[in-house]
Amino acid sequence: MGGPAARVDLTVTSSQIPAIARIRLDAEAQTATVTMSNGRVLSTPTTTPHPWDALSSAEADLATRELTMRLRTGECLVVELGAGGETDLPAPDRPVVYLDQRHWITVAQRLHSPDEVAEGDREPAERLIELARSKLIALPLSSANLWEIAPTGPHRRNVALTMVELSRGWQLRDPISVRGQELRQSMSGQRPVCAEAAITLQPGAIFNADLQSVEMTGAPADWNVLFDRITTAEASFASILEDDRPGEVEFRRAVAANWAEPHQQLANHLWYAGTPQKQIRLAAHGKLLGDLRTEIAQAAIAVGLSPQQNAAWLAQADEALESMPYVRTLREVLSSRLSNADDHWSGNDLADSQFLCCAAAYADFVAAERKFGDYLQRAGRRYTDNAVTEAGLSGLVEKLVAAGIG
Repeated sequence: MGGPAARVDLTVTSSQIPAIARIRLDAEAQTATVTMSNGRVLSTPTTTPHPWDALSSAEADLATRELTMRLRTGECLVVELGAGGETDLPAPDRPVVYLDQRHWITVAQRLHSPDEVAEGDREPAERLIELARSKLIALPLSSANLWEIAPTGPHRRNVALTMVELSRGWQLRDPISVRGQELRQSMSGQRPVCAEAAITLQPGAIFNADLQSVEMTGAPADWNVLFDRITTAEASFASILEDDRPGEVEFRRAVAANWAEPHQQLANHLWYAGTPQKQIRLAAHGKLLGDLRTEIAQAAIAVGLSPQQNAAWLAQADEALESMPYVRTLREVLSSRLSNADDHWSGNDLADSQFLCCAAAYADFVAAERKFGDYLQRAGRRYTDNAVTEAGLSGLVEKLVAAGIG
């Protein structure tokens, strides 16, 4: 797995910062170079080889806050780094488009094996590629995209390269983190409830874990922010391009299957009992509260609720959940799924229900597969500020054009 870039000691004074234009690491030559705005170049050897063997060079532009990574196999990948705060969020005129894994595969095929793409998907895929490259849309990655990628081989590499290139560093924050924010805001009485930076450039937001920051010795604070983002980007993308470890896919499948089984059992029970729709919705509410019980307890502790206050919140949980963009969408989809016992639950539904519902709540457009897209569209009729959802790339691009994008 790729690791952070080699430690470099580039001590400068604060008066020099505005004059710095670019920082370049040549992994093959093992040199670090700083280019000043007046054209002056300062270079120094790095002390250790770069841990990402596939990297040829990486160059950060301080004006654009972009990192250009060149691989030894010739590919060039550009990542937006941001600088924290508003710079980590998509601009208001740059809509967020979330793609289900099957659509990422289609886009990757258009770039790497175009003959494999259905004729009706070729032009829409090309248009999405153009919009992403020109920064007219943001195409965030989620950890579900990483879980669902092929475990090994050229197919994995082609999809991974496509996702890194077109996402440009944008991420969908891990749904556990998003709903944790929603729960804490609801319990603290905040209105409206809205997770902060659900679509972001913040390093590591795609994972529900705190990543340890990496610092350059003797560098100013802003350089450490930049260096942390560079090393996180390089390490993350190195791991995406690597094959999965033995047994990793089997483990994920087992976890997903164990999640799906009780949902199928509940759907069967409701169907055989002839449960009316209103009661199915209550069952969905109860199932969701049960699944979130640990997170609800953690949120209550985090905001300082007493046991009595927590009990009062739970008593009004139906109304409380209705105020949470992601959680209410998840509950609506769960209710629709439980109404149809013939729609068999599988392990794939774990990623779809969590990540697509989160994206529907916080992105502007979602391209899902047909079955789950239908559930999201039903939820969208109830929650009209949810993302526009389409089941195919053609319909997605039509909606983008209709919205005046590109």
